[in-house]
Amino acid sequence: VAENVLMQETDESNIPVAEKALTQSGVMQKISTLPEGVNTLLTKEFDDEGASLSGGETQKLAIARLFAKKFDVAVLDEPSSALDPVAESKMYDALAEGTRDKTVLYISHRLSSAANADRILVFREGKLIETGNHQQLMEMGGEYCKMFTLQASGYREGESQDEAE
Repeated sequence: VAENVLMQETDESNIPVAEKALTQSGVMQKISTLPEGVNTLLTKEFDDEGASLSGGETQKLAIARLFAKKFDVAVLDEPSSALDPVAESKMYDALAEGTRDKTVLYISHRLSSAANADRILVFREGKLIETGNHQQLMEMGGEYCKMFTLQASGYREGESQDEAE
């Protein structure tokens, strides 16, 4: 696990970095239950005591790499696709806190993840069609507003998608 996060061999000097990153990403509680903790092999293919993580746990493990490494720009493609809404919200809060003064590009079809972005770029058929923050794009009433409203309608009790359009 620690080698996966740090993307290098580990020893006593860098294990704390991996543990801190795993805590920040929200997966350390799960990792601490594994037979060898951060030293557990991430497959059962070579070791029966190895770990098989869920899709959401694997995404959190990948996010831990951001917290473990220094970077200026990161690109995340659907970083919360395997997470439930509560875990997704916690992940984006942790990312916002842990990546201050960094450039992080999120590629996502789940527009709830875009609402707190400094800048949103909306593409259709490979062309940029709208740009702004959430409030600006909602006020424009364009494609982003339509898509956001449609997705949000799925969370409103008793409202059908037809009513949201």
